[in-house]
Amino acid sequence: MKLPAFSILFALTLPLFAEANLIVEAPIPVVVDGVLDDAVWQTAPPVEVHYLGSETGKANAKPPMIARYAWDGNYLYLAYEIFDANLVALGPGTQQGPPENPRPAAVIFETDGKLDLVEFFLSFGDKHFMWEIHHNALNQFNDLLCIVPDPEWPVSQTTLAGKFGIMFNDQEWIADDGEATVAMAVQLKPKADGQPSTVNDPRDTDTGYTAEIRLPWRSIGAPKSAEPEKEAAPPHWDLAGKTVSLLAVTQNGDGEERYHHTSPTRTPNWFHKGQPNWPVYTFVSHAEGAAALAVGQVVANAAANQSSTVAVDAAAKQGVGAALIAATYLDENQPLLARDLYEILILAGETRRLNPEVLRVYQPEAYGLFNTPEGRARQSQLAKGLIWKEWPDSLPEAMVRVAPVPLIEWLKTQAAEPKPDLAKLRQMARPLGWWLRSRNERQHGDDFRAVIVALGKNEAIIADPTTAAAVLKLSADAGAEQSLEFVSAQLRAAEPERRLAAAEAFGRLAKNSASVHQKSRKVFLEIVATESDPRVQNQLAVAAEAWPEDTAVGAAMSALFNRSTDAEVRRSILFAVTNTQWPQASELIAQALNAPQPGVLGAALEAAAVHPSPTLTPAILKLAAELGEAPPPVIDALGSTQDPAAGPLLLAWLQKEKNPAVRLKLLVALGRLPDEAVGKALVELLASAAEPMQAEILCRLASHRKLPDASRVLAGLAEDVTAPLPIRAQAVWALGNYRDATARESLTRLSRNPEQFFASPEATSLIPEAVEQARCFVDLARLRQGETKLIPQISEGYERATPAIRVAMLQSLAEAKLDHPMIQEGLRSGDYAILQAAVQAALASGSPAYRAELQTLRDSPQLRTLAESGLDLSPLTRALDQALSPTSKP
Repeated sequence: MKLPAFSILFALTLPLFAEANLIVEAPIPVVVDGVLDDAVWQTAPPVEVHYLGSETGKANAKPPMIARYAWDGNYLYLAYEIFDANLVALGPGTQQGPPENPRPAAVIFETDGKLDLVEFFLSFGDKHFMWEIHHNALNQFNDLLCIVPDPEWPVSQTTLAGKFGIMFNDQEWIADDGEATVAMAVQLKPKADGQPSTVNDPRDTDTGYTAEIRLPWRSIGAPKSAEPEKEAAPPHWDLAGKTVSLLAVTQNGDGEERYHHTSPTRTPNWFHKGQPNWPVYTFVSHAEGAAALAVGQVVANAAANQSSTVAVDAAAKQGVGAALIAATYLDENQPLLARDLYEILILAGETRRLNPEVLRVYQPEAYGLFNTPEGRARQSQLAKGLIWKEWPDSLPEAMVRVAPVPLIEWLKTQAAEPKPDLAKLRQMARPLGWWLRSRNERQHGDDFRAVIVALGKNEAIIADPTTAAAVLKLSADAGAEQSLEFVSAQLRAAEPERRLAAAEAFGRLAKNSASVHQKSRKVFLEIVATESDPRVQNQLAVAAEAWPEDTAVGAAMSALFNRSTDAEVRRSILFAVTNTQWPQASELIAQALNAPQPGVLGAALEAAAVHPSPTLTPAILKLAAELGEAPPPVIDALGSTQDPAAGPLLLAWLQKEKNPAVRLKLLVALGRLPDEAVGKALVELLASAAEPMQAEILCRLASHRKLPDASRVLAGLAEDVTAPLPIRAQAVWALGNYRDATARESLTRLSRNPEQFFASPEATSLIPEAVEQARCFVDLARLRQGETKLIPQISEGYERATPAIRVAMLQSLAEAKLDHPMIQEGLRSGDYAILQAAVQAALASGSPAYRAELQTLRDSPQLRTLAESGLDLSPLTRALDQALSPTSKP
């Protein structure tokens, strides 16, 4: 079977390992039948046997033979294809090899007659010892162990050296090695009439043949370092990284040029004595071979001026190996190709954000590159573009991801340069800042912060406003606390662009660092009092959130609000009020509500919803009464007032509102009003709710507060086997908030026979897990009613529950502020979601009994390991910090 033409593709991949070519690993053993349809031949680089034997470096336009090489744990495989219109193969009628595996011999030379023959010369790096292999279209095979004596060896002066100074050991043969046996096969290619080509018949026109040969490693003299350990079962030779000298030769008796071969160089008698000039091949693993092919496709697409988006993605999936291969093609004079190659590096480098131990297990090649001294040295191969005059757009991000060590050195050089490359520094700042801000840097965070501080001290960088702004932002992205002096100085710069970037950096550093927070407060207050540019004032308002409880900062924001007429500045101040606890909050919100300003009113209403105050209620009610529609900020603000007068407004809007999302917001706002009339209205809405989401929200409201006569409606929902299960689950839990007879009796019925109530209507049989889940939540609702005798039963249900159900049970305890032994079990869980739910439940319970265990958890190696894995632990750590705070409240 003829293979697709990979010649162009792999001609481009030959520079892959410096001057070495590739021999790829076969993913499965090759079936030696002469048909080149095995998987490995689809990826093995084709080797053109086309150099003239009579001249140096001159090749035929069309090669008479193409070879391919592969390997696995048992064999070296040689495959080839012959293009010949008149096949001639001669045999002497003898055999070679061991008696149990004889091989019909081939005639290897005819002085006057025509003869076709293929030859392979094979040596593992020793110019004195080699195997010479012959094969022809009749599947006849010879092998000779050749010794080329050095002229200084005494044997070279004896008759053993032969006429040409070569010792041909034709009585030696490549032996079988246990179950690893020598094999060869030929497949004649079809002629024009579809019949197979013929051998030794000049009357027709042949097309050639394909062939395969396999040779056991031990028998051809493979390196001992590749040999499997004695106890290895099955034995597997590991040739990856090793090299072999291999020359392919073809004789064609019909050709004007009898010999063709695979080396561009030659010397006299050079087939045997030219081993140093034979092609050298590197054995690579199957993964490396696949990576080479994928990268080669990108290179081929670039050469053909074709899109490489799909090819780049395919190459990147081969991982760091593909990145290292891609780096071998980087060329400053081919910027479009370089762009695509750096995209491969970017995608392959995503792995660097993972925990090193995860990489060690699942991506050892990436681990070696990023976390070992040898690998870090190899990063220089990926970073050659740093010294280019012009950078492709994709280079900076690629360097951040796959070449951090060379990048840090480059940044150090720039920091020390009297004339640093400012344009390139700005190019690099954006992707580096994103990487650091996203907490992806695992190996070199301190080194990056140190060099960023050094950049902020370079006079040329400081003198350029645009570059200084980029370094300011980078300082904040990196959390470089030592940059505070540089950042503070830039807050006083003449150019607004500098001050704007400095204000952003200042606030972020102060918010994320306790030490900067303390040092920077005085500077911040001074700058806020004197800054006049609205853009900078706006950023200072954002930065003010770094001091959420500081009265002086609140006063400074109040003064800025009064003196500024810029809507954006005022809005940013009100957004800051929403996220802080300044005592000036009500005063600032009232100013904005009483003198509405376009673009500011919405922010004031959002702040009012977070900081409700009786002094704000009249203005909110007045504003709501003037509106004919229900804007979300007004809805939230009305709900926060908890004033009965807000009820009729919200209910009227609810009657007219068609948007489901706004209707839900209106329901939540109504749920915050303690008015009994509103409570009755909510129960009526629940009884008639047609929208599932609306029904769920109303059930939750009934669960959080006691609504008049709600248990009757909730019981009806909980026991309605035709209602959606999520709504019924909410109704069951809400019933636990009511202790009247209706609620108790309903939960008792549900508990007594959950199989009757909780089978899915569509199910043909009961699902035990669903029934068990229902039983757990009914019991929890009864516990909420005060039935403490159920505590052991609930514990048993928790033990049987799935992780997802355990999380839901713990969350239910937290919502009801109940204590239960399952909290203790949850705090000892290795499941992050269960652990987080247990911490929240412990905090909500209000019990001091968990404090010691929570403190141990906060300081535990387990938590550090989870954090290092890349998991976002901020919800868990915030819950722990809140639980351990002296002033913690459920």
